[in-house]
Amino acid sequence: MGDFLASRAPGPIRVYSAPFVMRPGMNVEVAHLIARLRRLGYSDATSERLQTGGFRASRDHIDIALRPFADPDGDHSAAVVRLETANGTVQVIRSLGAGGELEAAELEPELLGTYSGGVLGERRELRLEDFPRHVVAAVLAAEDARFATHPGVDPIGLLRAAWVNFRGGEVRQGGSTITQQLAKNIFLSPERTLTRKLTETVLAVILEVRMSKQEILEAYLNNVYLGQSESIGIYGVGQAASAFFAKDVRDLTVAEAATIAGVIHAPNLDSPLRHPDRARIRRDQVLQLMAENSWLNPQELAVARAEPIRLQKRFMQPLEAPFFVDEVLRRIARMGYDTNVVRGLAVYTTLDLELQHLAERALANGLESLERSYSRLKKADDDPLEGAIVVLEARTGYVRGLAGGRDFAHSQFNRVTRSKRQPGSAFKPFVYLTALDDPQGAITPATVLRDEPIQIRVGNDEWSPENYDGRYVGEVTVRGAIEDSRNVPTVELAQRVGIGRVAELAHSAGLGDVPELPAIALGSVEVSLIDLVGAYTVFPNLGAIVRPALIRGVSTGGDLLYRDRLRAKRVATAAASYVTSHLLEGVVEEGTAAAVRRLGIEQPVAGKTGTTNDAWFVGYSPDLIAGVWVGFDDGTPIGLTGAKAALPIWVAFMKEALPAYPVRPFDVPRGVVFRDVDRHSGLLSSAACTDVSPVHEAFIIGTQPVLSCDGRRVEGQPKAGEEHLNWFERLFHGR
Repeated sequence: MGDFLASRAPGPIRVYSAPFVMRPGMNVEVAHLIARLRRLGYSDATSERLQTGGFRASRDHIDIALRPFADPDGDHSAAVVRLETANGTVQVIRSLGAGGELEAAELEPELLGTYSGGVLGERRELRLEDFPRHVVAAVLAAEDARFATHPGVDPIGLLRAAWVNFRGGEVRQGGSTITQQLAKNIFLSPERTLTRKLTETVLAVILEVRMSKQEILEAYLNNVYLGQSESIGIYGVGQAASAFFAKDVRDLTVAEAATIAGVIHAPNLDSPLRHPDRARIRRDQVLQLMAENSWLNPQELAVARAEPIRLQKRFMQPLEAPFFVDEVLRRIARMGYDTNVVRGLAVYTTLDLELQHLAERALANGLESLERSYSRLKKADDDPLEGAIVVLEARTGYVRGLAGGRDFAHSQFNRVTRSKRQPGSAFKPFVYLTALDDPQGAITPATVLRDEPIQIRVGNDEWSPENYDGRYVGEVTVRGAIEDSRNVPTVELAQRVGIGRVAELAHSAGLGDVPELPAIALGSVEVSLIDLVGAYTVFPNLGAIVRPALIRGVSTGGDLLYRDRLRAKRVATAAASYVTSHLLEGVVEEGTAAAVRRLGIEQPVAGKTGTTNDAWFVGYSPDLIAGVWVGFDDGTPIGLTGAKAALPIWVAFMKEALPAYPVRPFDVPRGVVFRDVDRHSGLLSSAACTDVSPVHEAFIIGTQPVLSCDGRRVEGQPKAGEEHLNWFERLFHGR
């Protein structure tokens, strides 16, 4: 598109991904670097000297001529960098211009989609030479046969269209030129007034002066509105080829090209998706116009007319990350921008498109697998088994991937952000964090809790919580209780530390107004998936939560209107948060989420299952947090645990995502010590009484046990590096 159009046109709201940051340690294949480059339009270099927007890959290095770009972080200059690799992993990044090593290099954001006139859509820019001759001819015949000769407006064409329409008794040709239509689509609102029509005419003449005919035609072919596929707007002939015929524009037949061109003047009335009979009539009209302009010979006309309309509607969404983009637009509107009126905004988001693709694929495949394995879950098409997944960067809370359902075309309801359900045991870590984050140090991972029937008075009623398996084991350590997700010991623990304190921590962690009722210990509070996953940032961030963010910044005309700031808030001590996280590592190693290891995840991770009518799993590494929900929208119980239904989807995503990150353990903060503890008694292990492998347990300094399971006192001086903290230091440590 020409410089004038690019710099002056307010255009639609454009939504971009986050820039992709390349660092040493990145696995090139896992990060799909070459695919990213090609998707951004970088071309394989054929000459010795790299031109901007080119790259060259060899066995031990990749050279990239990075394009300049601007985003909320500022201006990024063009640069030529070399990624030196070994076994597919980046070892060093060098600047081939200025020289020296770089800590990182960035690829520009990718266009996710656009929003204009109340329609969510996608525009993938194609070059004019990408459109076959018969495709261009069909559009010109349908909309502006004299395009090559008029100066932007065409009085002769207007009179001819009026005569043809009068003679045919219906609208067969429009009076506006392609240049006028482009001016209207890019610069003006859709209102029908004389003033707007006059403005459109003036702008069309200006476009003809400032742009070449080729640039105007290319812009029109890429931006013309061609109706909707379900809830997704179809913009451009290239996207129409995909939406209508599941084809690349280069593969369209003459008849298919005429079908698309025929839609332009009435995108919804003549859409082959909605009215195939009307579309065929209009197609034949366009074919006749092509013949009248000598763009088809009689034989070609006859063959094209005989061809049936064979729709192969593309079931994959033509829009990247539709649930994510839709939620971004909702948030833009809440920030005060009326998305039906405001035009020309550039919205820079937090999305990583490769992680998004992995998340969407894991969710879709996981739900299909569940329906195959459990036929009772295969319900009617209007109420299918649903699911959702959201992925956060642990340090920043940036949403790197989000799928709010299995099919945006079927249902636009976002189950990540707009649905609130009870998370069950996925809430329990906040009970344990509350108990461990006590200045008195009364509760530790080795504290023994009762697992036996209890009754709790709630108002005038008695409440008797039960374990999921209906059994009681008598006594269990804090670790054993959370690893096996035992309900009764968790309720006892919440009663001991105070249900008000649990509710206060949950509220501080972003879970809303939590009622001070005993049942909240078992997750009987309604939360959204995104808020729950955001609350889990407290664990890898050692006591600080960061609220999930989808938008990094908003600009218009180069002016930055909004920029996101890090939203970190400390809600617990570092030591207590780490100790709780260490317990959640045990859930993965020995507890209800042990399938994580059996299914092939080897990196350090932690997490917690949740089971109600629905299935939940939230798990994390030092770098990524992902949460999965599976259920029915109407609340019908799915009859499967979080480990059976949600956890496999989480594993499928993480197995693909984690190899792009360096393998590292969770950070251990100051004020934590480790001891080998007997699993049954919670006391220090001893060969005389420990009959199973001891637990290498984490404790806040000063709370570690001093007796062994055989009754001996074995506590000595702290080991090297384990500085002693008195009660006052424990009270304020990490706050």
